[in-house]
Amino acid sequence: MRHVLISVLGSTPQILTETLWCLKVQRGIDIDEVIVITTSFGKRLIVEGTKDLPPLLGKGGVFEKFCEEFKTNPKFNELNILVIKDREGNELEDIRNDVDNECAADFIINVIREFAKKDDVVIHCSVAGGRKTMSVFAGLAMTLVGRGQDHLYHVLVSPQEVESNPGFFYKPSKPAFIETGKGKISTDKVEITLAEIPFLRLGEKYANVFPQDLSYTEIVERIQNYEDISEAVVKADSGDFEIVGKSKKIRDA
Repeated sequence: MRHVLISVLGSTPQILTETLWCLKVQRGIDIDEVIVITTSFGKRLIVEGTKDLPPLLGKGGVFEKFCEEFKTNPKFNELNILVIKDREGNELEDIRNDVDNECAADFIINVIREFAKKDDVVIHCSVAGGRKTMSVFAGLAMTLVGRGQDHLYHVLVSPQEVESNPGFFYKPSKPAFIETGKGKISTDKVEITLAEIPFLRLGEKYANVFPQDLSYTEIVERIQNYEDISEAVVKADSGDFEIVGKSKKIRDA
């Protein structure tokens, strides 16, 4: 089985390495490939960083250091950063309105659905690091197309002053000190929790209700309007025939 981490990321790309750290160190899972769903702003943070936030990718980047330290080698490069696009195919700088929301929902569910089609893939979906809308849609996408073998996570970091701190990306093997607004804190005092989120797997239950190319909105509408007629409501005593339907006229008949 191939283990794929799909993460939505916004202004806190360090969630990615924190999730990888939890999976590797706490659960003993080696991720084979990392897929990031983000905006163009989020991609710049990952690739370029800022004056305070080091870049994740690139030679000597945080991701490379993490892999070297913990002896793991997931596939992750710029091609694995998928930027949400609008209806015209332009990359979204941010998600600002209803139309952008709909584009994000469709984009995220399409990405997750493609991996859910592969029987040899286990999806590990992290919703901790994206804009709230992205995180919500990723969780709902997993509900709609996720399978029994897949996982949905949220990453929790404490103490609070460490969460989103640009100096903290994961717990190194040898403790180090990071600067916070309340002074220095040792990384061995930091707790990272990979909280598994139980989710409904409607895609498995309603696999016969919708084809694979429906949009997010269309899938939701079909499920809302779906009436389960998988079992007959009325059966003859002899078992020779059955009638499918729930209306009073059908029952009377």
